[in-house]
Amino acid sequence: MDVAHLRALTDDELIRRHDAVAAEDVGDATHRSTVYFDELRARVAEQEIEEMMRRIRGLLAIIGLLLVATLLAVIVVG
Repeated sequence: MDVAHLRALTDDELIRRHDAVAAEDVGDATHRSTVYFDELRARVAEQEIEEMMRRIRGLLAIIGLLLVATLLAVIVVG
């Protein structure tokens, strides 16, 4: 299975295929089941990384605003 094919599948389709393959009792089924599961895990990891990056950017924006406010306060009071 190529990566482009896996990326084109929806999460629900990946889960359905994983469950169907996991139910098979064939040697190759374990490998195919793992491929589907790995793709799902990679998608979840990407979503978590994107969420962390949004939070970090938000914190950096707040820190930047605090630095600007502090600088202005020092200039005005100083």
